[in-house]
Formats: sequence, structure tokens, C-alpha cells
Amino acid sequence: MESNQIDKMRDILDVLKKTDTSWASPEAALLCEQMDAAYWKSPDKIKFCQEFCDYDGAELLVSALIKFEEDGLFKVKGAWETAFVIYNHLCNLSEASLVLSIQMGEKGMVKLCSSNIVKYRGKMSIRDILSLIRVSLGILCNMSTTPGNRHLFREEGVAEKMQPYLKGDPFLKTICMITLAYIIEEGQEDSLIEKETDTIEYLVGILRDAVKSPNKRFQGLCDREIALALGRLAVHDSSKCKILKAGGLPLLVKMLEDKSADTQEAAANTIWNLAFSEDGRQKIAENKDCLKLLESLTQCSESHVADAAKGALWVITQGQAKQVEKEVEAEGMQGEEKSYSHIMISYQWGSQPVVLTIRDALKAAGYQVWLDVDHMHGSTLQAMAEAVEKSYVVLMCISEGYKESPNCRTEAEYTFKLGKCIIPVMMEEYYQPDGWLGIILGSKLYMDFSGKLDQTEEMKKLLREVQTNHADAGDTVKRAEVKELKLLTQLSTQPNTPSQVLSWSNEQVQDWLKNSGLDKWRPSLQEYDGTFLFNLHKLRLEAPEFFYSSIQDDQGLQKLREIFKFTAALETVMKK
Repeated sequence: MESNQIDKMRDILDVLKKTDTSWASPEAALLCEQMDAAYWKSPDKIKFCQEFCDYDGAELLVSALIKFEEDGLFKVKGAWETAFVIYNHLCNLSEASLVLSIQMGEKGMVKLCSSNIVKYRGKMSIRDILSLIRVSLGILCNMSTTPGNRHLFREEGVAEKMQPYLKGDPFLKTICMITLAYIIEEGQEDSLIEKETDTIEYLVGILRDAVKSPNKRFQGLCDREIALALGRLAVHDSSKCKILKAGGLPLLVKMLEDKSADTQEAAANTIWNLAFSEDGRQKIAENKDCLKLLESLTQCSESHVADAAKGALWVITQGQAKQVEKEVEAEGMQGEEKSYSHIMISYQWGSQPVVLTIRDALKAAGYQVWLDVDHMHGSTLQAMAEAVEKSYVVLMCISEGYKESPNCRTEAEYTFKLGKCIIPVMMEEYYQPDGWLGIILGSKLYMDFSGKLDQTEEMKKLLREVQTNHADAGDTVKRAEVKELKLLTQLSTQPNTPSQVLSWSNEQVQDWLKNSGLDKWRPSLQEYDGTFLFNLHKLRLEAPEFFYSSIQDDQGLQKLREIFKFTAALETVMKK
């Protein structure tokens, strides 16, 4: 069933790529409708989107929409009919896929949609134009949830362009409020308050209606989506008090009782973010139902829910630090020589590919490095706490995703509290630290591994900085002999394009899997060739969150050992 729908999508894209006639035709519109139907029939929508990206579907369709606009969207006969289908198809796909959302941003979709909501706003009484405005706002909302797209929203001034829509149509207002929750920067909240209702009060209000609703939806949004938007706002310390004052906590507590694991996780993560303020911790600690439910969820079979509940409780009960220290001492990190200090790397999952490269370079230089994927035993929080305590320097790999992660903030604030030496490592080209992260980092100079500067030179700078702090740490540190690193020339984060891999057949991919000890992967990859391997490698570098979630979901691999065995083999073959 899955392969049939993907094959249909590929066939349709092939026809559209080869067409010599205008897309402003009933035939083109029908093909796009059939492609959208294939998406809805697909049992694995994330895989469908991945294949759509690999087949350059995003570039093809976004380019078509831009061409329609240049030629006159409502002037050329048949243009709007095809464009309407494409807009809706991309809206559906962008909600399901992080990678597609990033590709659409790269190809100009944020610019196009933000232009639409300004250019056509005065003609919304016309039904087709209202439809264009609605779908453009919907696409912007979907794309705003991806941190890698945020700089595009700021460049295009999307927040300002949405201001007129905060009055009038309730649906358009809600979509804009959700989008603003993701794209407004620290300190910008007050400038975006509507005269009658500010963003936070409005979102808490519609969350209240959604929680009360039998289907847990209001204004086209489910309670989980609204809670995630509030959680994003709760990253800003100035917003925490407003969320609590508006009555957000009891609603989140109610969501903890939901049967959906995703809903429970969204609520727990938002509560976790609220707990980073003293007022928030106090109010949460006073809510006995909240504490009871969080404690219960720490035993949840869904690890992502359990981890969120544990994280929230860890921050809420900061006053019980002595008890935490006793638990850390009792359980600790199994198999570690506790007398040795180390370098700890704190990072957000999306930066993992570059972080692994940094780890390997530091190890090659003779340093002991603590990274969660290497040393996690028992309680994640206990392992993190001891890792910070036993470190003499912490590499803080910063990005917008790092700032938004309550788990990363827990690590960062514990590091800061213990007075550990922090070396900031920039992982995202357009990000400028602000808010709580900006306070922790202060005026520290950072190493740049975003890809903007030469990675070999940045690694040399990082090693010099580490060595300086290593020497300052005195006898508590196991001395390391700094070696010349021949591997520095391999630090580029850009994917290679080895012709021998690109030309591999399905059978050659199967042979490679067998020779690499990856027999378990052979059945699920039997239809794929070398081009797929290259694109998978590219995906790992450009959208690591989606890469790791995909190989877990599509290939059924849940153990980190299996995942990293495959990624190591993939990295090796791409460097030959």
C-alpha cells in the first residue's frame, strides 16, 4: 500500500517535470489533486514526505507557485485552480514533515506566503482570495514550528505583517497567534500585544475551550497544539507569569490526565518550562494534583512522557538538592572511574552529527569526554547531574533549539549554578543567544561550528581553549597529551558525493549492509539504491532530528547501539 502511493507520487512528479505546457490547465490541477489523494491514502505520511523531498517535489511545486504569482495568479486562466491544489497539498505536507518544511523555506515559501497576506488583504471579500489568505497563513503556521526556519520569518517581518489579522476572523486570528508564539523573540512580546487581548491570554482562553470540548479541539486546533505554543512562549521568562496568571496551569494539569501520550508530553514539557521561574515553581509545588500526576507519569511506559515528567519534577524540587546528590552518589554512572574529571558536552539532539565529530576530535587529542549517548545508565537526570559535577569544562553547543529545550536549560542552569567553566559552541548560523541563555553565556566568545567559518580552524581554536582550561584545572584533572590531529581535515559538515556510492544498485546496497554487519537493515532497504544512501546521509547532516526519528520509526530501530552502528557505517562509506 505504502509503495503504491509513493510510486504514484513519483510518477506524477515525473509528468509535471516533463510537461512543456502551462501548469494553468485542468490536467495539471488533476495531477496535483491525485498526488494529494495519494498522500492521504499513505499509511506512513512521514515516509511519503521524505520521498517527496528526495524527489525534489518541494522545489518543483514552490517554483510553480512563484511562477504563477509572477505571471498573474488571478489573471491567467486556470492558474488559480492549479495553485489552490498545490497550496493545500504543501500545507498538508508541511504539517507532517520537518524536512519538507525546511526545504520549502529554502525555496522561498515563507517569502511567498508572507507577501500574499499583505498583497491580497484588502480583497478578502472575494472567496478565492480569502482561501489564498487562509492557506498562506496555515503554511506559515506549520513552518514556524521548525527552529531552522525562524530567521526567514524575521527577515520577512512576518510578525508585523500578521498584526492586521489579530482582529476580525477568529480562525485567522488563532492561526496568527499560534505562529507568533513560535516566532517572536525574547523581549518582543509586549510590542505584539493586541489592544483588546494579548497573545497569552488568547491562547489560554482557546486552550480552555479545547480542554472542555469532547474532541479536545477549538478553532481547528487540538489542545496539544495550543499547549505546545504556550510551551514555546514559556521559554521566555517574561511570559511565564502571564501564563500562570491567565489560568494556564490547571488546564495543563487536566491534560496530564489525558490518555494520549503526546498530549501528556506536551503538558509536562510546558509545566517544565514554567518551573524555571521561582514564582512558577512555587505555584506548581502548591498544586498537589499536578505533583501527583507528574510523579505517576514518571513510571509511564512511553519514555518521552516519563522523561518530561521527571525533568519537570527535578526543576520543581530544586530545594531538595541534598537528596538529589545522595541519589546521584548512590547510582552514579556505572563503569566510570569517578576520580577522573572530564569535558562534558551539552547539546540539543538536532546538533548531534556535528557534536559527535567534536567528541571524536577531543578524544583523539587524549581528553576524556562525557556525552549522553556514551554514558547513560539508569536515571538520565542523575547521570546528567554527576556529569556536570565531575566536569572541569562544559562545551555548551548552542542553537535556537537548545534555548527552547527544557532539558538543555536544566543542564545549562545546573552547570552555571556549580560555577563550571563554560565554552559556548555555536551550532546555528543565524542564532544570537538571548533570554536565559544569553544571561548564562554573558560576553563569552564562542567557537563557530555552524558551517559559516572554516571548521578545521574552529576546531584548533576549540582545542586551544580546552587545553587552557585543562591546565587551569590542576591536579584534579587526568593529564592528556595533546596530539596532532590528522583528522581535522575531515571536519567539514558538507556531505561528500562519492560517485561509486551514487551509482550503486539495489544489490550493491544489500552487499554493503551485509559486509557492514547490518543484516537487520536489509529487508527494510531492499528497494533502495546508492542515490537513496547518499540522500539519507545528506538528511543526517541537514535535518538530524528527522533522520533519527525516521530510522527509528521506519526501520524499527530503538536501541542507540543499533542506530549508531548504522550511522557510523554510513559515514565511513561516504568518506571513501
